[in-house]
Amino acid sequence: MQYPAFTSTGTGSGNSGNFVFTGNFVPNPNAGATGAVLLPENTTLTLGQQTTYRLFITFDDGTQAEASGETFTSDDPGVVSIDPNSGVATAVMVGGTTITSTDGTFTASTPV
Repeated sequence: MQYPAFTSTGTGSGNSGNFVFTGNFVPNPNAGATGAVLLPENTTLTLGQQTTYRLFITFDDGTQAEASGETFTSDDPGVVSIDPNSGVATAVMVGGTTITSTDGTFTASTPV
């Protein structure tokens, strides 16, 4: 499995301040992949608004890693279109649909 690069950002409390960490996540080699989750979940978009979806593989030790080579589809591209490679979705009409992503092994979906 190829491990994707990631950037993690956040804020701390007290004297810790803000941080940015960039690197490669390498899951526990003894952890087995158990499923997938598509993020963000249950998104509400206004007309013309965009968001980027990402497929994460979950492991039996509780960790997650972003999938590589995943593809994205919209059940109704007339409502929300999505780039099949980048996961960038755009609301093009008022309504609801489902976004689905697969890496060839795992599949996850979320309403939008």
